[in-house]
Amino acid sequence: MVVQKKAVRILTDSNDKAHCRPLFKQCKIMTVVNMYIFVSLVYVKKNVDKLILSNQIHNHFTRSSHHIFVERSRLSKTQNSFKILSIKLFNKLPLVAKNVNNNKFVKIIQDWLVENPLYSVSEFLDVTFDDKMFDVGLLS
Repeated sequence: MVVQKKAVRILTDSNDKAHCRPLFKQCKIMTVVNMYIFVSLVYVKKNVDKLILSNQIHNHFTRSSHHIFVERSRLSKTQNSFKILSIKLFNKLPLVAKNVNNNKFVKIIQDWLVENPLYSVSEFLDVTFDDKMFDVGLLS
């Protein structure tokens, strides 16, 4: 991440102390973290039919019945594995973004990540998504 920030500052001929988020947006470059999130979300979207939804586990309706079931584990190593973390990231998205076809999904997520440079996965998990945030991507 440090090297990527340095490279963006050089590309934009910015000061060594310049804040990089606006520079990433200006250059339309994803941060390393955004690339990881993008790959994770696309992986889950392409394999969603092989995963179990929460409403397939039990028969009662809950707020998260449309989420993909995340297996419980006691080790943080397992909790932070690519598969589990990818599912958590995907579950964070609003239903409207999850239900589009694969090509539109890739475009929507890519556009959102370019516009919102992140420095950690937890930043993505802390975002409160609104269905309207993805309406623009659905119309184009």
